Amino acid sequence: MRILVYGAGVQGCQLAHSLAQNKKNVVTLLARGEWKEVIDQKGLTIRHMLQRKTTVDRMRTTDVLAPEDVYDLVFVTVQAGQLDEAQLRRDQKLLLDYARMAVTEENVDILARQALAARPSVSASTLADEYPNDFARIIGLHTYSQSPRRCYDIRLTGEWTQRGGFRFEEFILTPRKEEAEDDRNE
Repeated sequence: MRILVYGAGVQGCQLAHSLAQNKKNVVTLLARGEWKEVIDQKGLTIRHMLQRKTTVDRMRTTDVLAPEDVYDLVFVTVQAGQLDEAQLRRDQKLLLDYARMAVTEENVDILARQALAARPSVSASTLADEYPNDFARIIGLHTYSQSPRRCYDIRLTGEWTQRGGFRFEEFILTPRKEEAEDDRNE
């Protein structure tokens, strides 16, 4: 999962450290100035006083949000007074865009409608090729495939495929039978 932790204070660093323990997570820490340089050079160092140990995590950092960045999950861990208004206005739209791309039932449904707009069916591997930065929502199609509110059906093929470093069972995406039947009856 691609995760952005927006803010590298005590809470943000602890959260980034915890999330980075799961090696399937790709954690990016938004830090600025000297603190970003320290993390880039020496890693994210946390002294765990109760456990009497120190950990060092190497992780991605950024000091700017970019429209082409894609995150499955965003945590904002800054105090309101720490943000300057101009920076907040610039980042706010991008953070909202990231939220719109999150793996939710609604966003997965949007992907299904887009994918099926010009064709009767499509395979998950084809979607992974067409939407290389949207793998989480593609797998989300399978996750939400039993939702009563979905606009699509999936049919597992029994074959396994690999895309983007992930191995998954191939499936075919089609419009939901009930919806297709309703369209014909109208």
